[in-house]
Amino acid sequence: NQTAVGEEASYTEALAEAVTKFQVMHDLSNNGAIGKETWSNMFNNSANTMVSDEEYEQILADYEVRQAQRKEAEALVKNLTPVAASAKDAKKNVKVTLEDNEIINQLKGMGCTVKYRFYRSEGNRSSYKAMVTKETPYYTDTSGKNGKKYFYRAQVIVYDKTGKLIANTEPEQCRYTS
Repeated sequence: NQTAVGEEASYTEALAEAVTKFQVMHDLSNNGAIGKETWSNMFNNSANTMVSDEEYEQILADYEVRQAQRKEAEALVKNLTPVAASAKDAKKNVKVTLEDNEIINQLKGMGCTVKYRFYRSEGNRSSYKAMVTKETPYYTDTSGKNGKKYFYRAQVIVYDKTGKLIANTEPEQCRYTS
């Protein structure tokens, strides 16, 4: 019966296509490329079917765009050397400031979130403790003890549009300015 063979082949091809889509979507979900909402909506609950071909192609296209942006952002961060300075303010608190630069502006223009992490140590060679992570390139340390000398480092951290970490710089030693 030739009709049954044709229907079986058509069914097998459709099943293979669905399994391939499922595997790709599962891989994208596991590495954080697509969100849980997309993953949970992958199946149409009423018909228990896979997303349409158009939706699937759009998900893959969006993923490829994000991957290209991530690679570009990673390359930019590799060329980023934060310049940080610290100085006492009028109340004798120490203010640590990272200079904004063209690379940070490019990252923000790409839709990346740029955050700054500030570290403090009681000795230049001692271990540094993360004090705060902020979206602004400055931090005022109000918790230091009067007369105590502290050392500071600052780091730039970059996230993509979905909030996934792309890259970060090494914590950079701050120079003291008066």
